[in-house]
Amino acid sequence: MFERVILAVVILTTTQGAWSNTSSARDAVGVGNAMWVWNTKALFESCRTKNPPVACVDAVNELLSVSREHGVHELWMYVEVRGNRLVRRQNWEYLIPVLYDAGIDVHALAGDPTWALKSNHRAPQRVLSAVIAFNDSKEQRRRFAGIKFDIEPHTMDADYAVRDLRRRGYEYTDDDAAQWDRHVGYRIDVFDEMIELYTDLAARAQREGLLIGADVPFWWDMVDWRRAFDENRQPDDPENVVTPGFNAEVRPKGRKIPIPATYLLIESLDSIGVMAYRDTVYEQAELVAWSRWGRTNSDNPQGAVVGGIVPHGTRPLHYAEIHNRKVSRGDLDNTRRAARIFIGVETRPVGPGVPSQATFGDDSYNDLLLAICRARAEFQYYDSFEGMAFHSYDHLKKLREKPGLLSESDAARRCTVWARHAGSVDR
Repeated sequence: MFERVILAVVILTTTQGAWSNTSSARDAVGVGNAMWVWNTKALFESCRTKNPPVACVDAVNELLSVSREHGVHELWMYVEVRGNRLVRRQNWEYLIPVLYDAGIDVHALAGDPTWALKSNHRAPQRVLSAVIAFNDSKEQRRRFAGIKFDIEPHTMDADYAVRDLRRRGYEYTDDDAAQWDRHVGYRIDVFDEMIELYTDLAARAQREGLLIGADVPFWWDMVDWRRAFDENRQPDDPENVVTPGFNAEVRPKGRKIPIPATYLLIESLDSIGVMAYRDTVYEQAELVAWSRWGRTNSDNPQGAVVGGIVPHGTRPLHYAEIHNRKVSRGDLDNTRRAARIFIGVETRPVGPGVPSQATFGDDSYNDLLLAICRARAEFQYYDSFEGMAFHSYDHLKKLREKPGLLSESDAARRCTVWARHAGSVDR
């Protein structure tokens, strides 16, 4: 009954939206996209397990409508776990088949920065166990299609990180605990353990027929290659104890040089959500590293294009192309699968941890659509590019209420022009 009611309402309402002609929005954002949905508790608040009220139908219907308007075929939806079981299990049993019948796959979403530490690996393993148990004996349309982890160790609470750093025997004398991430030896420990976790999770998920993915900040592959190719460099060299930024370098066994964590995850997982959080397609900035070759704008006084959604999304796409070709040729063992890359954009409002240049939250909805239109025109040349990813559902809904000064027809026209001239900027 629940499914029939929702689908009936969808037929009546999907022609309505923030744009009077949703095809224009769809033309700009394309298809094959994904979206983070973190506040699933609010989504389910009005949903009882039997005879769901109209408020529940409306909430699910709105999720479907926003997803369709933005070409979303994959939802990354936050799950809570108690013990080894999913919380609100019956709500998921209702929702997943409704979304599946609308052409949308649901991936369980969970994460915590401290999960990167080996001492905390049991927590993400429990989440995976809960999703596997939920899927057990269910037909495809009632199953989670995959699981997505958002583990960002650089966001760990500073005091927590310093306690762990000292527990490992490292010295830490900086008065400012927030500077813990400048300790190279500890950073390498953390990322080594995170990669070990993902390797174990991937093996389990793939045995169960679950797709597995990870979220990565765009700068996790921003390695200073002039240092990285120095095979004699040791993590505890005095000159390397303090370095700017949180370089996500990992030195796996059998590799002579450090490898960016992003690239190792591309090799291990089914999908990567690159958080290319910038509000411009291309940008110039004096201090932004053109990390692919370890250059900065100081090396190029004319000012190279060094940032923006496209440059930050292109690096992992390049690497995924190389990896996927190896997979298709059979050069790798049969457990390796081709990686799908989503390029994420931010829509949260500006605030602590969310600077203006990282989000469209202080821009207009049309600004977002036009940026995505141009970015897709560049990314379309990569077979590994799956689509864009919107962070996140609640904030995207609010942004739709700010169309901006540019008219819908002008936005659509500019999108068409950019699509025709894709590739005019040196990639």
